Amino acid sequence: YQAYDDLVTQPMFVEASKALPIVATLDDQDYGGGEGSHQSNRHKDLARNVFLDFWGASDDDQRRTQKGGIYTSYEWGPL
Repeated sequence: YQAYDDLVTQPMFVEASKALPIVATLDDQDYGGGEGSHQSNRHKDLARNVFLDFWGASDDDQRRTQKGGIYTSYEWGPL
């Protein structure tokens, strides 16, 4: 949790988040331990939920339960 608490105190992040849309991702290596560790990390679900809580995802957001990690897609501008 500390990293997220630290992030919201950084003036550059605060200003950027007011001015820009932010699309964040949680890499499986962010679970700790390096390549492949996401498969056995007992804190994977906690890390996923803390990440989604921080970025304001609803409790019923599909990324909370989908298999294979956190992913989605977005479209901006005219097609």
